[in-house]
Amino acid sequence: MSSSELPGLEPFRYCPLCATELILSQSSSGAYCPVHERSWYRSSSPSVGCALVRDAEAHLGTFSTTPEYLEGASRGIASGTWLHDFGLQTSRGFRALKVWMALKEHGLTKFGRLVDQDLSHARYLSERIEATPGLTLCFPTAINIVCFRYDPGGLSEAALRQLNTEIMVQMQEAGIAALSDTTVQGRHCLRAAINNHRTIPSDLDLLVAEVVRRGRALVAEAIAN
Repeated sequence: MSSSELPGLEPFRYCPLCATELILSQSSSGAYCPVHERSWYRSSSPSVGCALVRDAEAHLGTFSTTPEYLEGASRGIASGTWLHDFGLQTSRGFRALKVWMALKEHGLTKFGRLVDQDLSHARYLSERIEATPGLTLCFPTAINIVCFRYDPGGLSEAALRQLNTEIMVQMQEAGIAALSDTTVQGRHCLRAAINNHRTIPSDLDLLVAEVVRRGRALVAEAIAN
């Protein structure tokens, strides 16, 4: 925005991010057309932001909806400005929009196939864990989440927690796998939640191999010290 657009005014805040967007309005024919351009500015602080609207009436007319229970009045609490008339949401955010758009783009069949793929990978990982010495499947795998831990034997629950937490952090820092951890019925576990459609069985083989390798190295280091 040039200084000529703000004669005699000084900016009160420098905002490093800015953009311009169009507000659309639906005509009687059902077509959408731009009613005004809006520039918005946001600072790096999550609590600071503003929007500059060229045509306030067009802005209000684009989003406003006034059923009887939302009608304004000359007095009382309904006499003020209803902020929901200036945005897409009324009583709640349109959180289902992203899901709806994804379903429209990819279809139920593809989503179902990807869910089945995740479940298949979880079963594969569980089988690999059960077949690998030093790894323990903590609970039966029923969904896409696999709970397991490295357990060389002879360690207390507190020592197992410390060992597996260090394995988890090392895996995260090395960029091998984004494992998390949890405690179920007093047992600390590593938690693998498989929901990336790009996951392939060799990724899970690497996960198993690295958990065992790092677990053995940590135990050997502890014994040496």
